[in-house]
Amino acid sequence: MITLSQIQTPPHITAVLDTFLKVFFGKFASSLNFWVAGGAVRDLIAGKRIHDLDVFFPGEQSRLIFERRLKEICRDRMRVNHDSATAVHIETLPGSPFGHLQIDSIKRYFGSPADTIVQFDYTVNCAAVQYNSITGQMLFTHHPDFFVDLAAHRLMVNKLPFPVDSLRRAFKYVERGFKICPGELQKVVDAIRSAPMAVVLPNGVTAPNGFYMVD
Repeated sequence: MITLSQIQTPPHITAVLDTFLKVFFGKFASSLNFWVAGGAVRDLIAGKRIHDLDVFFPGEQSRLIFERRLKEICRDRMRVNHDSATAVHIETLPGSPFGHLQIDSIKRYFGSPADTIVQFDYTVNCAAVQYNSITGQMLFTHHPDFFVDLAAHRLMVNKLPFPVDSLRRAFKYVERGFKICPGELQKVVDAIRSAPMAVVLPNGVTAPNGFYMVD
């Protein structure tokens, strides 16, 4: 069992996250319960510009309040591109407080940021930030190998619930400069061999086994 770390975001990381996430969280009512996890957190810490954001919630009510508040903030500078079984895909437009950004409002619900990231496929994605409205601080939850693997640009398997998608993503990450060793790639291949052809998502929708994890 992996022990995740949850800490008040360290100053050197806060300095990076402040450039976007604190502004993002600050635009929403303090009573909203949501967190950002996955590739956006990874890229912000790596000093890269982000173009998309995956937002997670403990339940449907929190998600609907978030989407309504986002519409109030952006007014006519946003649009819903697609409402799928897994997420509402929202685009904020130039001139909005967030600039041009893809926001996926995820429909798979979790009890906490830790519950979310333990489901992610690669350790370099296993990081989440949640704003604590009581203390005014951002809480940073991450896999114990997150920083080491990110610094090494190394893909290491955490969990493979959707191995077909994880294989596709592995090739994409290699194009971005990450490395995956033969042993880790073999884990993905073995998981595909043993996986069912279709899975039932938490919302009851049957989908091909893959094409569900966030980037």
